[in-house]
Order: sequence, then structure tokens, then C-alpha cells
Amino acid sequence: MNLFSNPQTNWKFIAIILALGIVVGGGMAGYFQMTKKQIQEVPTNIFSLSREKIPQGWATYRNAEHGYQISYPSDFFLKENSDIIAQDVEAKGAALVFPKKYIPVENFFDANINILVGNNVCPNFPVKKIVVKNGMSFEQSEWTGSAAGNIYEGTVYTAKKENACYRITLQTHLGNAGNFYVDEEKIRDLERRDAEAKQQLLFTLNHILFTFRFIE
Repeated sequence: MNLFSNPQTNWKFIAIILALGIVVGGGMAGYFQMTKKQIQEVPTNIFSLSREKIPQGWATYRNAEHGYQISYPSDFFLKENSDIIAQDVEAKGAALVFPKKYIPVENFFDANINILVGNNVCPNFPVKKIVVKNGMSFEQSEWTGSAAGNIYEGTVYTAKKENACYRITLQTHLGNAGNFYVDEEKIRDLERRDAEAKQQLLFTLNHILFTFRFIE
């Protein structure tokens, strides 16, 4: 039966049905949008990092004594038995030194990725979040310190195995922007460039972190 060609069709009834359909449909769409928003806003400190291949041309450092390997850009400088000083620990470990081209800011003195292993190098800082990488969990924490116009910062990722901490830290050393410029606008610009450089260093650290492996 064709309702639209039948002269006896109750157009008022059809209009009511169509109006109800629009209202219900709009309500359902709004419900799903609200639910989606609520799901997206659920706070979590678990971040899952996808598997990444080692980029072509990178070098790989294998430490048989402590049972790990890690890869890094081939233009980095590797110090295998370096004296590493952080805010909460002093120990021997491996250091990957960023070339200056990674930190082209006048008050950015140096940046290293330091690797310490042992049961006496576990960080004493609150855990900010947990990063899960290919089934391996890293605790992320941060520290900062200053002395005589110098600013030292560390972003620490710690994995644990057999009661030992495998601590991988991006450690940066900057000069206070106020020591370089007096003009407030120039100071703000320098601090902005410092923050951008730090983000690039963290981006590189994340790629290096993806390559960390335990070995037998």
C-alpha cells in the first residue's frame, strides 16, 4: 500500500511519526557523542607505545655485563664507562651524548641520555606515569635542580628486572635565561626556544627508548 498516493492517508499521523524519529535519532546521536567524550576524558597513567623498528643507520650498544642493548643515532657520542651525576645518585654507566645540532640554543649547554643499572640506582622521585612498551613497563619520573645560574633537569624511565633497576635518563644542562638577556621579551623568547628544544630531545629519547632490549 502506497501511503503517499492514497487519498485517505492521515498526513497528521505521518508528520507525528517523522517528528518522533527526528527527536529520537537526535537524542541517540547526542548520547553517543556524550559517551564518546566521557570515554576520551577518563584519566589514565598507562600509555602504550607501539613497536618500532630500529631506524636504518643507527648504532647499537650491547652491554653483556648488565644484559641489555639499546640503539641510537650514529652521530651520537657513546661513553661506555662514564661518571654520571644526577640529583639523587652518582654512579658509573653508559652515556649517549647529543651532538650540538640537536640543541641549537645559546644557553643549552649539553644533553645526555644516561643508562645506569643496579639495585642502588632506583629513582627516589614520585612516579609520574607508567609507560608500557612491548610488554615491558617503565616507570617515568622527573627531577630538576639549579645552582649558580645553571638549570639541570632529568626525565627518567626505569625498568626493573631481578631486583635491579635499568634507569634511562634524559639529562639536560641549561643556563638561566636571565643570565643571557635583560630584556623581558628576549628572555621569554629564549625560554620558548628552550622548551621547543627540550621537546625535540624528548622525541629523540622516545625513539631510543623503543629500541631498549634485555639480552641473555
